[in-house]
Amino acid sequence: MATSVTPIARARSIRRAREAARAADRNSVLLLLPVITLLVVGLGAILSASSVIARIERGDQFFYFKRQIIWAVLGVGVLILAIRIPYHLYKKYSALIFATSIVGLVATLLMGSVRGGSRRWIEVGPVTLQASEFSKFAVVVFLAAALSRKQDYLGRFAHFFWP
Repeated sequence: MATSVTPIARARSIRRAREAARAADRNSVLLLLPVITLLVVGLGAILSASSVIARIERGDQFFYFKRQIIWAVLGVGVLILAIRIPYHLYKKYSALIFATSIVGLVATLLMGSVRGGSRRWIEVGPVTLQASEFSKFAVVVFLAAALSRKQDYLGRFAHFFWP
């Protein structure tokens, strides 16, 4: 005998899905609060630490602060974009993300610019990039994907330690 879904069961299912989506949105907002707090404190520290030097060197005491605000706005935009990407895509492309970060690190080693006695930067036109920053993200994504694939075996030390 075939069972059919009643309209009441369908409505309850839709309501549960909407409640779960609202709960996920609330959790995302709660996760953003420490990020925003650190951003504001960091901007205050930049303003406090650099205003005198910026006034002497650049003639504008807010020069470094303005530049940091531009990067902060760009960073928040990238954060909002990254939040919108389904996490399954990160898992699917984790090996590619990791390999790209390795290529960036090797490129920094081979053709990076030297500043302050160390080779850490890749210059792309007027923008300078630090491949190690992308690598931090890549390692987290790669390890999260590897551990999620092995979640049934994480009780064994070898399976946990190897990735």
